[in-house]
Amino acid sequence: MQTGFSFLDVIFLIVMAIFIATRFFGHKLPKDDKKLNKKNVVKFPNSEISEVVKEQVKPKHKKVDLSKLSGLEQIKATDKSFKEKDFIAGATNAYQMYYDALNERDEKTLENMLAPRKFDEIMESIESLEEEGKQRFVDIDTFKNVEIIDARLHGRTAIIEVKYIVMQKDFIEDLDTKKSPKSLKNKEVSTVWTWARSVESDDLNWELESIALLS
Repeated sequence: MQTGFSFLDVIFLIVMAIFIATRFFGHKLPKDDKKLNKKNVVKFPNSEISEVVKEQVKPKHKKVDLSKLSGLEQIKATDKSFKEKDFIAGATNAYQMYYDALNERDEKTLENMLAPRKFDEIMESIESLEEEGKQRFVDIDTFKNVEIIDARLHGRTAIIEVKYIVMQKDFIEDLDTKKSPKSLKNKEVSTVWTWARSVESDDLNWELESIALLS
């Protein structure tokens, strides 16, 4: 009977020892890498996936030929934050805000809303009436229609004209007697307001450039 280990037995034991060491002490075999690459996938919650995509994948912006677009489409193409529905809602609120500030002589609000030239014009009108002991008041009843009638891109400035049709009372009050016309009824007033904003600005507010009375 043959005793001890043969050369082949020694080789076999060495191979087994290497196999056991790599399996149980953290060393991967080449075949293991292939298996892990296929199966080791980490799943993120949907919210985290979207954040990772935003950070790692930069969207490719296609160059748009603005000359082939309408004025409103040009603004949308250059200002990704612009939404027509939101703009109309904001313009409607701004109409009310403007006349509230005018009635209350809120110069700070007017200055923030108006372009410098328009602000000076309005303040001059207010002061002229005050010198006569009078003040203008506008009481808004209902908005019949608010719509964009024109839009254009002038350089990097977006310009939008909005037509307002509003039922309102517009009257001059005597500051001493606080008297105003009696039995004043609502009247339909149509105006076009011109709003402007730089498409490169982080400030999303629009400035009122002018007001044109139609009726």
